Amino acid sequence: VAAAKQDVSLCSKLEGTKNSCINGVAVQKRDVSICEIIDSIPSKDSCIGAIALIEKDRTLCEKISSQPVKNYCINSI
Repeated sequence: VAAAKQDVSLCSKLEGTKNSCINGVAVQKRDVSICEIIDSIPSKDSCIGAIALIEKDRTLCEKISSQPVKNYCINSI
């Protein structure tokens, strides 16, 4: 619902799936700044990587913390 409405505030009410919800909204809006509020580094990296691949923007890959995920992102664009 939050992704469909593109409303990240709806995610704060969720327990356990909050990061997934935030990821969905960020990808829907193609907004990396929303990924930054995800509190799990692997989830945050996944969020940034998904947007980088959609936008075909290698510079976004540089924001990824995990080197293997960053390399995958760069090599996939």
